[in-house]
Amino acid sequence: MNCKECVFATWNDDAQSGCYVNRLSKLKELDKANVVTEDNLSYYELTRFCNLYRTEEWKEKQERFDEDLITIVLKEVKPKFGIAVYDEKDNLGDLDKTLNSIKNINYDPKCIKVVISSFKERGVQELVSKVITMQEQGFECIMSLHTYNDDIYLRDTECFSKMYRNSYFVKINVGSTIDKDFFNTIEKSLNQDLEQGVLFEDSDNQVHAVHFQVANQEYLNYNNFDLMIQNLIDNLYSPTPETNDNYLQHDK
Repeated sequence: MNCKECVFATWNDDAQSGCYVNRLSKLKELDKANVVTEDNLSYYELTRFCNLYRTEEWKEKQERFDEDLITIVLKEVKPKFGIAVYDEKDNLGDLDKTLNSIKNINYDPKCIKVVISSFKERGVQELVSKVITMQEQGFECIMSLHTYNDDIYLRDTECFSKMYRNSYFVKINVGSTIDKDFFNTIEKSLNQDLEQGVLFEDSDNQVHAVHFQVANQEYLNYNNFDLMIQNLIDNLYSPTPETNDNYLQHDK
């Protein structure tokens, strides 16, 4: 792909001089952008996909919005996260502790969907109250009430099918927490550092975020979300970010 038709390209006469969103400078630093000349017009050819590329057709559709184009496009590429909170039927944990850690995440709650996976033993009224509280905080939140505890495949698919529009899937057990900067770290990695991570780890809390496409491709090999994550770490990705940016670890 190239920057020739991108509305964010800046020009000096017939030569592209830069990029309004400063993406080009990072691509050049990574040696992923090279100048080409065609019909007396010089512009940058890219050797990797740029998720900020937008055409005049896109620009025209944004005219009905009050926000500037850069704000709009940065919102469009902001990763969205689906979090499945897993309760245990025979050992009801501290749900408030987990939900409070989600509320404290330093990230736009509109980009986070929470599915509380629990059982009637927790109490339907209590669960409804938790869902409403999360919604009042700006999160999209629903509950998934189960009558079983040991059908891992059915539970996983029931929970994560409700998150299919999110960029990354996260599973967290009731009583566990998630670092408040974890999602911001992922967003920075993808959209500023231009790393290509599909699996991220909150090392202190042992919480993982996996790209939804990877989950869709790999889950049926394991029929168990936890086993899938562990095998992705062990077999598919190097745990050393210096050699492989598909698997990245976040530390405080």
